[in-house]
Amino acid sequence: MPGFSCKPFPTFRLFEAIDKPEFNALTTGNKDLVRMILSCGVIDMNVGSFIRDKLFEIFPDGTTTYTNLMELLSYTPPNT
Repeated sequence: MPGFSCKPFPTFRLFEAIDKPEFNALTTGNKDLVRMILSCGVIDMNVGSFIRDKLFEIFPDGTTTYTNLMELLSYTPPNT
């Protein structure tokens, strides 16, 4: 697809970033949405992507999960 760009993000990393008490405190609908996103395998975490926006709506700035995700998204592997 011309012009399509994606920052692929494996959902196992998302799973590791989610704070368990924060997840447990979610509404049933938001838990279901997070589970659906986790089932994708790979998600688009580009700024403005639907999934990224939804995740940051569910886990807003100030939550441990938000902080964990931002750290993962800003990580740059060292040159080897």
